[in-house]
Amino acid sequence: WPPSPPHGTRYETLLQVTSGQEEIDEMIDRDIHRTFPEHRKFCSRDGQMALKNILKAYSLHDLEVGYCQGMAFPAGILLMYLPEEPAFRALTLALGEGGANLRQLYTPELSGLQLALKRLGKLIHRRHPQLGRHLEEHGVAPLLYASPWMLSLFSNTYPQSFSARILDVILTERSGNILMRTCLSILAHTEMHVLALDDFEEIVEYLKIEPGKWPDVELREVLSHAIRFELPQSEINEIDVELETEEQESRNRRASTPKISSPSTTEEASTSESPVLQTDGAVEMQDRDSEIAEMMLATLEQDLGWEIIDGDESSNESLSSSLQ
Repeated sequence: WPPSPPHGTRYETLLQVTSGQEEIDEMIDRDIHRTFPEHRKFCSRDGQMALKNILKAYSLHDLEVGYCQGMAFPAGILLMYLPEEPAFRALTLALGEGGANLRQLYTPELSGLQLALKRLGKLIHRRHPQLGRHLEEHGVAPLLYASPWMLSLFSNTYPQSFSARILDVILTERSGNILMRTCLSILAHTEMHVLALDDFEEIVEYLKIEPGKWPDVELREVLSHAIRFELPQSEINEIDVELETEEQESRNRRASTPKISSPSTTEEASTSESPVLQTDGAVEMQDRDSEIAEMMLATLEQDLGWEIIDGDESSNESLSSSLQ
């Protein structure tokens, strides 16, 4: 067993809590066995217990967020370099509102992740308009490749040293801005190759897998570029205004769209007027939203082992509705 944390610390106090924690403890137990399973630290019982302790302590430290499956990745990266309690403190700094505020990526309905992906889509069109048009024409949305990047801090397919360097920048800058800059830097380096691809599945497969196989020298170049270039908050604010305007327009269209009025009985059918049907545009919008929700869930299941898809139906429905 790993050594006990220093007596009397907040970390130790959090670890002593057991009441009402059974469900989260069970979720963590399922996840730690598939978090960096090939790394020697997490092949041992000590390493797995340290990871479980950190995740349990954070779930009690931040009751609003609790525990999210993707959270095990940054916690695991920190444990590769730090003892248990300092790793917990670093995690709270990276996730906390007083630090980099990455907690917004792990909220129960993933609202922060959704916003980040929408921002990324806008930034691609601004910074790389030809690539943005190409991806849009082929239906390749950021959620298909960038959601696991962000939730795992790129550790799902990239070398752990790459993810550790990003986490180092996050802690230094006390900002998650580097995640967006890294996404853009990777896309900039893939642009010419992606533009040559003309198939949806080929593009998605390439973006999800190939960059993680690049040699160290190329990954260092990508990260150096991400660290150097600026992504001012003013540009993010402009994008947020655009997104809010688009969302308001979408709400207005939905509010003005006639709904299907379908008689519930034979008698009503014989006496009622002809039903008013929704426009094709409204049906298409609903279909698109459902497809987006399903794609997000399928992506997280495939790339991060997102077990909630096969488990808690109510949570599944909540996430699906929040994506629409």
